[in-house]
Amino acid sequence: MRKTIFSAFTAALALAACGGAQTAGTASEAAAEAPSSGALLDAALADERRSPEDRARDAARRPKETLEFFGVEPS
Repeated sequence: MRKTIFSAFTAALALAACGGAQTAGTASEAAAEAPSSGALLDAALADERRSPEDRARDAARRPKETLEFFGVEPS
C-alpha cells in the first residue's frame, strides 16, 4: 500500500516539475519580444503628429523623465 501511494506521489511530482519549466520559458520569451517602456516613450515623443509647440515645450517639461519618475507604463 505504501509503495503504491509513494509511486503515485512521485509520478505526480515529476509531472508537475515538467510542466513548470515550459511555462517559465514562454514567459521569458514574451518578455524578450516586448519593447522597453523607454523605447516606446521615445517613439511617442518623436511622433510626427505632435505639434511644434509641444516639441518646443519638451526641453522645459521633460516628459520622458516625468513619466519614468512616476512609473507610468504603456498599456
